Amino acid sequence: MFKAIPYLPTRSPGLVWLSDALEPQRRQLVLWWPVFFGIGCALCLGWGGVLPDWQLLMLGLVIAVPILARRAAVPILMAAWAASAMAGGVMVTAWRVHAVAAPILAADMATTIEGRVIGISRSSGNNPRILLDRVTVYDSAVQPDRIRIALTGPQAEATVRPGDVVRLHARIAPPSGPVEPHGFDFRQMAWFQRLGAVGYSTAPVLILAPEPATAWIRLLQARQDVSDAIVGAIDGPRGGFATALLTGDRAHIDQDTLEDLRASNLAHLLAISGMHMGMLTGFVFALVRFGLSAVPGLAAQWPIRKLAAVAAILAGVVYLVMSGGAVATQRAFVMVTVVLFAVLIDRPAFTLRAVALAAAIILITAPESIAGPGFQMSFAATAALIATFEWLRGQAWWRDEKRGWVTRLRPALALFVASSVAGAATAPISAFHFGQISQLGLLANLMAVPLMGSVIMPAGVIAAVLAPIGLAEVPLWVMSLGIGGVLAVADFVAGMEGAVRLVPMGPLLALCLVSLGGVWLILWRGAGRWLGVVAMLAALPIWGAEARPDILISDDGMLVGILTEDGRALNRMRGNGFAAERWAENDGQPLDRARARDIWPGEQRRGYAFARLSGGRDLIWSSERSAEPSWCRTGVILVLPRVAEPLLGPCLQFTQATFAATGAIALTLGSEVSVITTRDARGPSPWARYQ
Repeated sequence: MFKAIPYLPTRSPGLVWLSDALEPQRRQLVLWWPVFFGIGCALCLGWGGVLPDWQLLMLGLVIAVPILARRAAVPILMAAWAASAMAGGVMVTAWRVHAVAAPILAADMATTIEGRVIGISRSSGNNPRILLDRVTVYDSAVQPDRIRIALTGPQAEATVRPGDVVRLHARIAPPSGPVEPHGFDFRQMAWFQRLGAVGYSTAPVLILAPEPATAWIRLLQARQDVSDAIVGAIDGPRGGFATALLTGDRAHIDQDTLEDLRASNLAHLLAISGMHMGMLTGFVFALVRFGLSAVPGLAAQWPIRKLAAVAAILAGVVYLVMSGGAVATQRAFVMVTVVLFAVLIDRPAFTLRAVALAAAIILITAPESIAGPGFQMSFAATAALIATFEWLRGQAWWRDEKRGWVTRLRPALALFVASSVAGAATAPISAFHFGQISQLGLLANLMAVPLMGSVIMPAGVIAAVLAPIGLAEVPLWVMSLGIGGVLAVADFVAGMEGAVRLVPMGPLLALCLVSLGGVWLILWRGAGRWLGVVAMLAALPIWGAEARPDILISDDGMLVGILTEDGRALNRMRGNGFAAERWAENDGQPLDRARARDIWPGEQRRGYAFARLSGGRDLIWSSERSAEPSWCRTGVILVLPRVAEPLLGPCLQFTQATFAATGAIALTLGSEVSVITTRDARGPSPWARYQ
C-alpha cells in the first residue's frame, strides 16, 4: 500500500557530505527516540495539553513517516525519526491530559468534608496532612475527586489511618497557580494527581465507620504499620530517615533535619530513586548469587546468576509496593528491571540502551514527568554515569592490566568519579528548580553514600527479611548507626561556610540548552559531540542575562515585592508566606520577612503602603474596599486587590477584577512599564485558573 521513499543517490556534494557525516549516527537512532519523544511531551504541556482533532490527525500521519522513509538518505531518515517521535510525544501527552481530567473547586470556601483517607504526609509547616478520595463537599456543586487537607489544630496528631472515613470542617481552595509568571505551576501538577482542592482544618477530625477495606487500602495500612514499627524501634530523626528509606513515608522527618540534608546535597537519599533501588536489588542479587554458589554442585546444574536476577526483581517489586509506588520509585524500578532483564537474556546490563528504554516506558505511561525535577535529575545522572564509565573502560590507564595503583584505588576512584559526575549533571537542574547549588555536596556524598551502600540499605533488607519472625531489632539498630553517620555528615557540611549558593531563577531556554547539550555530548558519535559543550557554555550568559522583575504582585494582590539594591522589599510582614518564599528563592536570596519590610522604599501602615520607584514613579497598595480618586494620576501604579471598580485617571491600576482574570503579575520598569501576567505566560489549558 505504501511505498518507501527511495534512496536519493544525488550528486549534490552537500547532501553527500551530510549523509557521510550522519551515517555513524544511524545506530544511535534508538537512543535519540526518547529524547525527541520527551521534547514532544514538553511541547504539548507548554501548549496546554489540548489540541484540535485535525491537529491530532496530522500528528498521527507524521508518526508513520519513518516507515515511508526507511530507505531514504540518512538525513531524511533521521529527520523523519525525530518528527515521528515528537509527534508521538505530543499525542500521548494530549491523551494523558484528557484521561486524568477531574473536577476542580471553583472558589475558596469553608465547609464540611467527608472522605476516605488514602495518604498521610506532612506539610512544609510540619503539620500532618491527609489526602482524601471518595469526597463529599457539603454546600458545593463541584465535587473534587481528591482533596488534600493539612491538620493544624489541637487534633493535628490525631490517629488517622489509611482507609478511615473521616468528617471535618475545613477551609479549602482550588490548587494555587504560579506565584509569578513563568514560575512553578502547582495547578498543573495537581491536575495530573487528580487533586481538585487543598486546604487546612483546625477542627477535630471525626472518624466514621470505615468502609470495607480493599486490597489497596490494606496495603496502605500495612505500610503505615511498618512505618510505626520502625519509628517505635528507632527514636528521633533516625527513625524518620529509616521510614523514608523503607516505606517512603516522610511524615516523621523534622524540618531541621530536612534543611540540613538539602544544604549538604543529601536530600536525594530520602527519595526512593535509582540509587536506593539499585542498592537494594544489588544486595539481594549478590546475596542470592553467592548463597547459591556456596551449595556444592548447584552452580553447575542451575543458572544461579539468572536465579539471582529473578530474586532481585521480586525484591524490587516488594520494595516498590511497600514504599508507596511514588513516581521516582516507579522510574527506579523500571530502570533496575531493564538492567536485570538484560542479565536474564545474557545482554550487557548497564548500557545507554537500557536508560533509553526506561525513559521511553516512563514517558509513555506518565508524559508529565518530563517537566519534573525528579525525572530530569535521575536520567541526567544515570546517562552521564554510564557514558563516563563506558569511556573509562576504554582507557588503558583505567583498565590497569598490570594491576598497579589504579586497581588498588579503583573503588575509591569510582566513588569520587560517580559523585562528581552525578553532581555536575544534576547541578543545573537543581539550580533551575530549587534556586540553589550545594557547593560542598561532593564532600557530603563522598562521606555519606558509602554508608548507604555498605550499612544502611543492607541492614534494611535484613531487617525486612527478619521482621516476620520478630528478629528485626538488631539489623534496625545497625541501620540506625549508619543513619546517624549520614545525619552527622549532613549537619557538619550544612554548617560549613559557603555550603549553599543561592542562584536566581534562570530562563527555560538556559535549561534546555544545558539539557540538550548534555544529551548531544553523550549520544553523538564523532568529533561533533563537542558541539554539546558549546551549547552548555552558551547557556551561562543567557542565564546570567535574565533580569528579575522589578515588581512582583501575588495572585490575590495582597503581597507586593519591589526589587531594591538590598533585596526584595515586601509590603507586609505576614501573609502569603508561600509566595514570599518562592520569590526569595527565585531571586537567589534568603527570606527574612522583617528585613524585607524594613527595606521597603516608602511608607507602610495597616492596610496601606506607598513606595517611591525609579524613574519618578510611585506605587500605592491598599487592602481597603475603596480608594482615593486622587491616587490615580500619571506615573502611579495602583494595587487595589479589594476594589471592585477601577478608578478614573491615567494611572496603571490592578483591581480585584484584574487579579481574578490574570493571576500573579510581574512588572519591569523602563521608559514604559512592561506588564506580564500569569495568564499571558501560561496560556489556556484545562488546569489554568486564568483563561
